[in-house]
Amino acid sequence: MKKLMVSILMIMVVLSGCSVKKDNIDKVVENPKEDAEESHGPFIESEIKDIKILKDSVVLSADISMGPINTKYYFHAYQNGVPIEFSFDKDGDKRITQEITLTKEKNSYTFYMNARSFKKGDTVNFGYGVVVNPDYFPEIIEFTRFDIMKSNVSAICRDFNVDKDFIGNQSDKKY
Repeated sequence: MKKLMVSILMIMVVLSGCSVKKDNIDKVVENPKEDAEESHGPFIESEIKDIKILKDSVVLSADISMGPINTKYYFHAYQNGVPIEFSFDKDGDKRITQEITLTKEKNSYTFYMNARSFKKGDTVNFGYGVVVNPDYFPEIIEFTRFDIMKSNVSAICRDFNVDKDFIGNQSDKKY
């Protein structure tokens, strides 16, 4: 008799535990986009389009898709792996680090760089680096608990065979 009662109770527990309320199903199906956007970490997709040599600077153009939006990003520009001063505006204040808070994922950027001198026919490597969410970097003691999905560092560079001489404006700076 005890076995029969236990069996009936088990069947009732299984049947009552398997019920699904219709309200919960509609809620899950209704808002899948919200959960999907919040669960992704930072990302970057980039393509260096071209390089131009102006009188006083080297101009690098790039298409960059980054996320998440409304997050602070730090950009750096590089010549042969060495950071150089640059600006996103032709007459802007050139610095080693420029800060941007994105409002959309797909962007086109132009880097006006204070490059070092090079000669026609040289192969020169130019590129840029992006630090995603720089305020999130923890103290060195916290690296064991560091969530890598909340910050990321990327560098994109390419070799260019230059078609004319450039007299750089970084000759007096030492790095």
